[in-house]
Amino acid sequence: MGIANYFDSDPNFTRTQEAELVRLTKALRQVIDSSVKLNAPLETLTQLANDAETMAAQMQPYSSIRPIAAHNKHFRPDDVNWSAPYSPVVGRCNPLSPPMQMVLREDKAIGTVTYGDAFEGPPNCVHGGMVALAWDHVMALANMLINARGPTAWLHVDYKKPTPLYTPLRFEAWIDKLEGKKIFVKGACYANGEIVTEASGLFINTVIKNIGVEAEMLRQEQLHSSDNPDDRHPLHPSRFTAD
Repeated sequence: MGIANYFDSDPNFTRTQEAELVRLTKALRQVIDSSVKLNAPLETLTQLANDAETMAAQMQPYSSIRPIAAHNKHFRPDDVNWSAPYSPVVGRCNPLSPPMQMVLREDKAIGTVTYGDAFEGPPNCVHGGMVALAWDHVMALANMLINARGPTAWLHVDYKKPTPLYTPLRFEAWIDKLEGKKIFVKGACYANGEIVTEASGLFINTVIKNIGVEAEMLRQEQLHSSDNPDDRHPLHPSRFTAD
């Protein structure tokens, strides 16, 4: 069964439900991190497995159409995560995401993240495939600097040094040049002030038209319009920070 809503949210899914979904996702993310280094007595493992199977069975009947729009055309440069809540890189509703925190600053897309044990490749280093995945997302979002969107045509990553776990990383991407619909993007990732990877990519500007997002944009405007800090949408930018 598909899991779209791509451009619409469930109008009956309340802000309280969304806040609990975000809280659940955070807990699942902690479970994933703990599970890859779990060394417990047999009785504990048995109980945890039973609990996990019970939880999976409880969730399954409700796992169908996503309640929050997966892709939001209403865009906030100060908190890009909000536009992709289910992304495996930045999604706050995806337990597989670290999640990276994304912002747009002047002429750069900037992502900050610290990877834990679940993302390990070589000892104490981030898996190279995860680094490439991060680059694909960061560089794609750099297209937003010129109000463009489109798929990746190709992506090249130069691994200058091992990318360390448990260390704040800063991905920076910028537009290199334009050729018609072709958008060439470059970037560099820093750890402890040193470049660990550099990347370049080609993206094709195919801005989606006539996708019927106006109602969802209005809904999100209303959800974000409250001046009461306790009445903010759970994915409101002010609930999160990014360097």
